[in-house]
Amino acid sequence: PAQILALEEQIAALRETSIEQVVREYRALSLEQLESGLLKEKADLSAYEATLTKDHEALKYHQGRPQAIRQRLIEANIEAEGIASELQQPLASEGSISGNEARHWVRETQAVLLGSEINMLDMELASHLSRIELIQARIGLAEANIELARNRLERLQSLIDAERNTKASKVQQETRQSRLDTAGSHSVLQQLAVSNTELGLQISQYTAELNLLEDEAERVSSRAKQIDQDHKRAKQKLDIAGMSKILGKVLQEQRRALPNTHLYREKKKRLEARIADASLLQIEYKDEHQQMKNLDTYAQAYLVEMSVEDMGRLIQPVKELLGDRAAYLAQLITIQESYIRALSELDFAQTRLLDVANRYDDFLAEHLLWIRSAPPSSLNTFKVIPGQIRMLFSVDRWKSVFSALWQQLSSGPVLLLIILIAAYLEWKKADMKRALASTGNMVGKPSKDSILYTLKGIVWTLLLSLSWPLLMLGTGWQLQNAVSADVFTKAVSLALIQVAEALFILRAFALMCSQEGVASKHFKWPAQALGLLHKDIRTLILGVLPLGFIAIVTVNTDFPGQEVGLARLVF
Repeated sequence: PAQILALEEQIAALRETSIEQVVREYRALSLEQLESGLLKEKADLSAYEATLTKDHEALKYHQGRPQAIRQRLIEANIEAEGIASELQQPLASEGSISGNEARHWVRETQAVLLGSEINMLDMELASHLSRIELIQARIGLAEANIELARNRLERLQSLIDAERNTKASKVQQETRQSRLDTAGSHSVLQQLAVSNTELGLQISQYTAELNLLEDEAERVSSRAKQIDQDHKRAKQKLDIAGMSKILGKVLQEQRRALPNTHLYREKKKRLEARIADASLLQIEYKDEHQQMKNLDTYAQAYLVEMSVEDMGRLIQPVKELLGDRAAYLAQLITIQESYIRALSELDFAQTRLLDVANRYDDFLAEHLLWIRSAPPSSLNTFKVIPGQIRMLFSVDRWKSVFSALWQQLSSGPVLLLIILIAAYLEWKKADMKRALASTGNMVGKPSKDSILYTLKGIVWTLLLSLSWPLLMLGTGWQLQNAVSADVFTKAVSLALIQVAEALFILRAFALMCSQEGVASKHFKWPAQALGLLHKDIRTLILGVLPLGFIAIVTVNTDFPGQEVGLARLVF
């Protein structure tokens, strides 16, 4: 009780702590001190969260102890009664006296140990409620510490963001004014002013990106924590009640909501490249800043090719501009360090997200194998079809798809390049068909035949099959990466990617089975069999793939009853 009371007093003191007082203390600090304080607050928050996790595990353990203690008490009492009954019997007359006495002593020792164990278990059972209350008090203290630390972090981050933006704006104003002041003066001064302006722009750019990186790292970290909590709750529910239809349905929804690990792996690769680029650039800026320690020497070296008269006239304004540049470089190096640290934190958060998502996905895959993924068919299965058709062909939904596609087309050349490649392949289709047919001209001629002709035929077959699948794959990939992509757009992108793969394989096989294809000219398959195969493959392409596209979109979007109705009908 005394420990619980002390913990409750600590909790009350923490809840009465004034955040405004902490903020006033922070306002008196420099940006470097604020950033150091931010790192310390993050470390403290991580420690509090680790303590909270440990306390929750302890609470879970002790909540299950009474049942285990009672079971052990029953077993220990039965065992103690058996030993007591044995000890009441006289020593056996058979065997040596010393051996019988030794066995008697062993049983007496076992009885003493069992008695001690029973007493300890009784004491633990009697103090169980107090132990639970103590752990709950520790959990309350950890939660209070976490709440206070998060509030401090939020206020501290706001102060840091404001200070960074203020400094970046001040640098931009100074560099703009410097350019105005040097307008019409010597070209050396103008070049230095322009160079300083570029540094100011980089400082502003890093400041803006740094804010975005910190926000993204927080979102990714929160998502990882949520997935980890879902995993633990799912395991706990399965341990208590086992798998049921309702729980299976919930877990299936959670599995669909898991992040795209492939996309995050690609992001992680790009992030590592950004860290490397930023680190190299920082080394260059540090080298330049180190060279500017002695401004007089650096300014003279800067004007070494000038005449003595020009050097005497320009040395002072050059030193002033170089002094400004040294200050801007120091500021840029500092913000670069924060930028690289933010990139590293985001990289760590993404790594943790991938880890928890993969572990939860493996867990779900193992336990959801035999759970029905959709309700059985009934009349209601078909009642939702008209509404799903209207939603599938909704103009607003497809507007969002084309809007996301236009955004990707406007933001970079990747999608345009894919479209141009696909168009070029279609334009050269007739030439490639003639090239494919020509690869079979030498087949069967011992003096000229070679496996290279067959390999060329396969290459031409793959190129002839590539145009439309490439366009679909590129469009789906770009839609998947679009920032403004909603659920329907993501579903369309997934359908395009999956159908593109099947379309490429079927088109390639259909071309192989055509009259001028590799199967006919090179492998000499029977013409009748090839004709039937070619016809069936064309039927699959025209009949099955569009239905597959509809099924994938319907299942992966937010339609009511997406697992039944239209998806089941086309499947």
